[in-house]
Amino acid sequence: MMGRLEETATAMARSIDQFIDKHRAGVMTAASAASAAGNFDRPGMTRWLLLYHKIYADFLTMLSADSAGNITTATSNMTGFLTAVPELLAHNVADRNYFR
Repeated sequence: MMGRLEETATAMARSIDQFIDKHRAGVMTAASAASAAGNFDRPGMTRWLLLYHKIYADFLTMLSADSAGNITTATSNMTGFLTAVPELLAHNVADRNYFR
């Protein structure tokens, strides 16, 4: 019985690792593509986020932030509809581990 449980746990861990790796690569690709395009204004970044958010629909929210951690644009899929989320512009993510 324990062998089967260990096999299941190993398979689940592998699946989670693959999921995280795929989405980490997606974030890195989105950042690289936006950087290469060089268009960092709010409409341009919103277009990039909406594009990548369609590809990586498992993300509930995607955002871009300036070097101080202030959110400059954000998109959300939390309602089931992919939209820009201007109300997040007043927030700062400098204290988040993913920002550091």
